[in-house]
Formats: sequence, C-alpha cells, structure tokens
Amino acid sequence: MNELRSEPAAGTYEVQFNAYYDMDDLCLAIAAVTEAISERGQHTFALATAAIIEAAGFGKVSAGTDQRVARPRQAWLLPWVHNSSTSGKYDQSNKDATAAGFTQNADHRGHIFLAIIQAVDNEKDYNVSTMWMDSSPQYLESDRPTIFEDIEDRVINSGWFEAFGDSADPVFQQTRVQVPAAEQTNAWACGLHTILNAWAYALGLTINPGVQLETDFYPEAVDVVNLALAGRMDSQTIHNFMLLRSWVESSSIVPPERCFSKTKAMATRETLSDAIVVARNVQDMMDRGVISSSLPSPTTMMNKLQDWGVSPASPGSL
Repeated sequence: MNELRSEPAAGTYEVQFNAYYDMDDLCLAIAAVTEAISERGQHTFALATAAIIEAAGFGKVSAGTDQRVARPRQAWLLPWVHNSSTSGKYDQSNKDATAAGFTQNADHRGHIFLAIIQAVDNEKDYNVSTMWMDSSPQYLESDRPTIFEDIEDRVINSGWFEAFGDSADPVFQQTRVQVPAAEQTNAWACGLHTILNAWAYALGLTINPGVQLETDFYPEAVDVVNLALAGRMDSQTIHNFMLLRSWVESSSIVPPERCFSKTKAMATRETLSDAIVVARNVQDMMDRGVISSSLPSPTTMMNKLQDWGVSPASPGSL
C-alpha cells in the first residue's frame, strides 16, 4: 500500500483526517466498494446520493423522478448523519449526552452511524429488516427510536421499496438489530467508522467489536478510503488491511463473488449521480423485459432504450 500511497490521487474526491464527514463523503466512499461488488452481478446494493437522502426528508417522491433510489429492494447501506438538518431532536440529544457526562461528541457536531436496510423474503407482508452499526452507540441511545422512525420515513419516501408495478409501502420489523462494532477513540471518526463498517458488511466480513485501535490506525484508514475513491484499491487489500488491524475477525474471508480487482472510482458527486442514472435505467429495462442481464454495456443500454422508446434520465441531474 505504500507504493499506492506514494502516487497522488489528483482530481479525485478525498476525505480528510481529523475532520467531520458529511453525507456526500459517506455516500461516495461506500459506493466505491458496493458498486465494485454490484458489477460482479451476484450481490447488488441500492444506490443513493446525499441529495436523494436529504430530499426524502421532505416527502414521498413520485415514481420516475430523479430523486428515487436506484436498485429498489436491494440491500441499502444507509449512512445516517444525526445533526440539526436531519433531526428536530438534535439539540436536545446533545444536551442530554452532555448532562450524562458523555464528552466524545461534546462539540455538538452531531453523530454518524450505519443503518442496513434489507427486504425480507416475504412478499406477502412486505417486511423490511433494519440492522445498525455504531462506533459510539451510547451517544444516541435515548433518541434511537425516533431516529429510526426518521430513517424509515426516508426509506419509504425515497422509493427504495417501489418495484416495477408495485408501490406498496413496506412494513418495518419492530426489532432493529444492533451489529456490534469497533468503538471510536476520538471525537471525529464516527464517519470513518461508518464507511469501514459498510465495507466490511458488503464484503461479507465479520467485524471484531473488541479491537483496540492504535493511534496510527486512523491516518492509514483515511489513506485506504482515498485510494478506494480514486479507483485504486481492491478487495484483497481492503481485507488485508482489516485483518492486520483486527477490524474483522481473523477467520473472515471475502466470498469469491464479492471480490474485485479495483474499486469504482468516485471522482466527484456527479460521478455517483451518473452511476445512479445508469443503474436506474438498467433496472427499468429489466423490469420492462428489454434486457435480461443487469450489466449491459452503456452503448447496448442506450440503444435498447431508444428502441423501446424510453428516454433515459439525464446524467448529472441529481
């Protein structure tokens, strides 16, 4: 990894060390890995921009608009940023945490954790399960039920459950399962933990919640994330990093169908927007019976759309 790090990743999106991450940082970094896995074809993940997640907070989107999630009903690794724009209880939750002596987020910048949304194999009841990983689970403990209500509203509003010809709302299981995860050792790293937790889950790895993180872990993790954003990381190197740092259990292996030779480069927010347009159009064509494969070439996809009389969404419009 030292050789990779020595080459500058010019012109790419980057996250920073000792910095608070926003929804764009999280969505882009997670997608760099989930899209690489999705392109293998056996395990696909829902895809959304920060704009889609934020827009879903204002009400339900209409089918066919540019503000709906791509790949409905596929596993959604949804980063949740708890701050003044996502929760009316933000100020109170910080006061409660401070009064309880919880100082990890004492500067009141908010908190980030990972929600994992999955459709349960029970179409009759339209069940949806929610799991979550949090690097500082005590911080939002009292507000968790309200936060999950907000998350579930956005899942519905974003169109994640709307399959072709079926727009029924899902029924969320009442039990939300916490997946134990490593705890952060500073005030800023909840976003970085969220990215790494999403990667580990997407790769099929078992997280080691008892890991004792050393001081040099975070700068190296930032390097790994930035290499992934630049399209210069692979599943084996990510796995090796997580094993060497004891982020995952030593017995964890990446299944062959989740392995990839390079991450999906995410140079800008528009890169993710364009990927969502392609994924959405591919899904639409599969639903209409235009294609049977989920991975046609871009040229084939556009030709099929024109033959079918369907106007593709405009890239970069999100």
